[in-house]
Amino acid sequence: MRRHLPLALAASLAVAFSPASVIAAAGPKQPSAVASIAGKPLSEAEFRKTATAAFDALEKQQAAQREQLKAQQAGELAATRERELRTLLDQRALDLEGQTTGRSGLAVLGDLQVTLVDEADVKGFYLEHQSQIQQPYAAIRDQIAEMLQNQRTDLETRRFTNGLWLKHDIKALDAPRRIDVPGFGPVRGAANAPITVIEFSDFQCPFCVRTVPEIQKLLATYPEQVRVVYRQLPLKTIHPQAQAAAEASLCANDQGKFWEMHDALFALNGKLQDSSYADLAAKLGLKADEFAACMSQHTHAKTIDADTAAADVAGATGTPYLLVNGRSLNGAASFNDLAMLVEDELVRLGLPSPVAVKVKPATPAVKPAG
Repeated sequence: MRRHLPLALAASLAVAFSPASVIAAAGPKQPSAVASIAGKPLSEAEFRKTATAAFDALEKQQAAQREQLKAQQAGELAATRERELRTLLDQRALDLEGQTTGRSGLAVLGDLQVTLVDEADVKGFYLEHQSQIQQPYAAIRDQIAEMLQNQRTDLETRRFTNGLWLKHDIKALDAPRRIDVPGFGPVRGAANAPITVIEFSDFQCPFCVRTVPEIQKLLATYPEQVRVVYRQLPLKTIHPQAQAAAEASLCANDQGKFWEMHDALFALNGKLQDSSYADLAAKLGLKADEFAACMSQHTHAKTIDADTAAADVAGATGTPYLLVNGRSLNGAASFNDLAMLVEDELVRLGLPSPVAVKVKPATPAVKPAG
């Protein structure tokens, strides 16, 4: 039988024999000086005075790291809450729908007829990402098909269950984590759209190049539901032309052609040089003198600095950095990533998806004979 020590004695022993106590007792006594120079002691205070800058820099770095970790952990917690609440409410929606027909929630989910990926979908994805894939089509075809089918299944399931949320008056009251960033900048999409995507991007960033068609597809799929605001985040230390390209886009904006310049810059796939901007301005029919003066005077440098500062405050660590009604996506987001958030925002607002899903036709009840 185990015998227990009195709590006070146990606590005293725990302190006395803790690792820190043992080390303190066994270790050497801390010296009053950190060094000796020509027989004279160098005190801790003198040492700290000469090394103040180094210690201050380290303290700032560690404080920033702590804040970054804190934000990361908060984001992970919020994502877990959102995912688990979503799973619970989806199941309740399916169960409620099943009760109307005397079926299980799983049987209700079986009504969804997911659109199958075809060869054109697979081939199109391969051609669009061929430079990153770097494998023969035959070797990677099945993996692409499986990935695309999984994405489509997830998205159409989201739309299906969202419809059930609206039908059975299910609402998620636990708000997702949002980052408040003003939507200043050139806009694409319906002015009164309920969902705003803020895109911090860099014209020389390869991941940003890959995101452009995904955002264009998002706008085509949700023409009345989504608007996109472009904000500048040139990573000047690694992309030498990023700042100039950002200025060129805003100089084009002065003449009403931001999006034309945006598309033309990204079409160069990051292969920008000093002569690119005047050449593109000429092709777009911009007034050459006004454009040249805008570029040479760096008219929009402060706007770009303000966008960069806003991205820093929002927690951007690279490009592209996207906010869907304040909900962040880091890196090269796919259409599926964006659409999943858009669909979630729509159902939270009590709005139906503009994209219908296919369900099995209802089987008419068989009337008894006679």
